[in-house]
Amino acid sequence: ITDNPCAATGHRQLDWQPLPENYKGERLYEGNYYLTNDLELKAQMDIVDGNMVCLDTNGHDITLKSDVHTRLAIVRNGAVFNLTNSQFATKESTGSASCLRKTDKHENGNGGILIGSGGNMSLYKGVTIAAIADHKIGYGLVAVNGSLNIYGGKIIGTTLDDDGRSSDGYGGAVYVGPNGYFFINDGTIQAGDNNKKGGAIYTAGGETHIQG
Repeated sequence: ITDNPCAATGHRQLDWQPLPENYKGERLYEGNYYLTNDLELKAQMDIVDGNMVCLDTNGHDITLKSDVHTRLAIVRNGAVFNLTNSQFATKESTGSASCLRKTDKHENGNGGILIGSGGNMSLYKGVTIAAIADHKIGYGLVAVNGSLNIYGGKIIGTTLDDDGRSSDGYGGAVYVGPNGYFFINDGTIQAGDNNKKGGAIYTAGGETHIQG
């Protein structure tokens, strides 16, 4: 295993293992996981309370189809979430792009992934985070009140509804809250439609650093 994004951390190193087939959301405990099939979530992924999770999508897609207002994932309380695709999990991995996708329609969007206080998320090459959604009110597909670092991959912003009634479309792709930190060195941030305040990135007092 080389180029492990978890290698240079203070957390203990764990062997890579397949994500359990019965995992459909909720708490995901510390470990280095890779997908063996496409994953359809029934609930959001919770990476919390100091746990460090490295997830290699391994050429597969993760989709959340929900009839209730929920998120793809929440990262907070000292937790770390590293998301990559087909770099080192299995010799058989294809290296093809994969996608985390949220499909829903709600009055309030409020983020596909929430990086809460004390949470840290890093996105690496080969992964797209996207939404097929229609919200009247919403924040970015990734809402950052902790830290988000992007070293590759793509975030495609959510779309507000076509009637234009929203006055609160804060950053279709990334919303950086007052205490948030956002760094991008590679990758793509693509705006959604009809967002009133910052189509791709909206910074509400936090730090945003763009390189490359």
